[in-house]
Amino acid sequence: MLTERQCQGIQMFVAHQVSRSDLEALLGFDPHMAPERVLGLLDDATGSRDATQVSCAMVLAHLTGLTAAFVPTLIRLLATAWHYEHEDVAHALQVLKDSRAVDALYAACQARHDYLAYDDSHALARKCTWALADIGTSDALAKLQIIATSSDSLVAGYARKRIDSWEAERHRKGH
Repeated sequence: MLTERQCQGIQMFVAHQVSRSDLEALLGFDPHMAPERVLGLLDDATGSRDATQVSCAMVLAHLTGLTAAFVPTLIRLLATAWHYEHEDVAHALQVLKDSRAVDALYAACQARHDYLAYDDSHALARKCTWALADIGTSDALAKLQIIATSSDSLVAGYARKRIDSWEAERHRKGH
């Protein structure tokens, strides 16, 4: 687990108040050179259900460079409600384009979290439809087709747009 001081340093790094070298000194390692350690921190944060630790570990995961090894943990995080990183997790899964995430992204597209209640634009659902489109498998397309029938016209519209752009966006797809 990260110490409180390390998490504060990560937050300061995000706010551009400390340099990357200062962050590495505070952490005692270079996240870019230690992806397995960062994944361990994210796994620990997920297991302990500590939202602050998840936020800090997600920053480090992006610094490390996300790999397929992160996908199972990201899928678990997307399916839980106790943290505040759902949009970031969906984006990470979009970047990774891993077909293992299809069901989790589909479910997250329909999830409603209290902390996102202010968001009438359903940014999480939008990010999930983009991630499904970028994964690009027939299963991902099938999930988008189901989402396109949603009773929420905004969410359905996000899915329809990705379906309508499927061929034009073929260069973005993982498969």
